[in-house]
Amino acid sequence: MSGELGGAWLVGRGGERQGGTPGRSPSILRGVPSELKAVLAVKKTAKDAWEAVKTMRVGEDRVKAANKQRLMKEFENVSFRDGEKIDDFAVRINGIVGGLRELGEEIKDGRVVRKVLRVVPKKWKQVAVSIEMLLDLDTMKMEELVGRLRVAEQADDEEAEAAADVGRLYLTEEQWEVRHRQRLKERARRGDVRRLRQRRQVA
Repeated sequence: MSGELGGAWLVGRGGERQGGTPGRSPSILRGVPSELKAVLAVKKTAKDAWEAVKTMRVGEDRVKAANKQRLMKEFENVSFRDGEKIDDFAVRINGIVGGLRELGEEIKDGRVVRKVLRVVPKKWKQVAVSIEMLLDLDTMKMEELVGRLRVAEQADDEEAEAAADVGRLYLTEEQWEVRHRQRLKERARRGDVRRLRQRRQVA
């Protein structure tokens, strides 16, 4: 902000606009963002305007620091939700990291990679340990890590699907057994009825 205003106000030590008389001029506001013009246009001198700019800058810095602190806390506390896919988690953590980088916080990919490996679900812990032992985390990109974890995720999905198929097969056999017992009972009942009729005919 201050750089934009530097070309608009040429302020002397006494607070006067250099090359002119104290006060403000329409030309002063040419380099100012539109949202600030209404605030600065009412200032009587360039010095007053500059003081207002510095005050607003302090407020912006405080907001920036608060946002950075909030995002850093989110980064430290982020974890997988129940049943969350690796791609969805990657979108969440990359959003946090992107916000921090926009605020000037330097976060290298290696730090993000280590964070992800620390919070992977228990079923992927062995995969995480293997990655940590065999690969260079300092040079690994998030895209590579997500790809490797996606392979493990797909293997788990295939295993779960196979187990579900077996479960459905067992259920089908159970149902067949129930129907078989029902048929046997029905045949036995019909036999009893037939024998009873025969006895009545004999009598």
